[in-house]
Amino acid sequence: NGCVSDAASLPGAATITARPTVTSSFSAVTPLCIGDLLSLTIDHSLAGTYSVVYPIGGVAQPAIAVADNGAIDVADPTAAGTVAYDIESVSYTTAPACPSTDASNSSINVVTYALPTATVAAGLAVSACAPLSATVAITLTGDGPWNLEYTRDGIAQPTLTIADSPANPSYVYNWSVGTSGAYCITEVADANCNQTVTNQCFDVEINTVPSLVS
Repeated sequence: NGCVSDAASLPGAATITARPTVTSSFSAVTPLCIGDLLSLTIDHSLAGTYSVVYPIGGVAQPAIAVADNGAIDVADPTAAGTVAYDIESVSYTTAPACPSTDASNSSINVVTYALPTATVAAGLAVSACAPLSATVAITLTGDGPWNLEYTRDGIAQPTLTIADSPANPSYVYNWSVGTSGAYCITEVADANCNQTVTNQCFDVEINTVPSLVS
């Protein structure tokens, strides 16, 4: 109605701060073997500590507070396969939370390989007549080629290298052995992992061919 107030009587100015959205990503993880420790680190787009929600293999996990470049406590893998770790949202720990969207944050796939195995028949004993060699059947699993460490009569022997094979759940390698002794496989390694082997022993006997003496 034509009335004008004096500026000195007006409320003071207000400052409004808009928080930027924070996004996060997992640091890269090299493939693991069953039994390896899984360590995941989260990097934020802004320094600080934020509330992070991340499903594991599609299963939601409780939100956790994670600092920039901070490690999170996750279970070590117990089975072979690929598991997705997906950061669903990142929020401020004080209001307003301003959570980021799932699409704004990256995910990571953690690959775990099964451990290779090398087995022989229980109580195996093979023999041959010189100069022939005895044949020992070794059942292998894993992704070849394989390296076998073994002993003869308790003494370590040179590594036995076995070439790759067609993709089968297991592969039987027929090892030609020409020296007598008590053999034990102590370790097997494939293209991805290695593990100690126990209780996989066998006996080889190479007999001398009899001869007639006049």
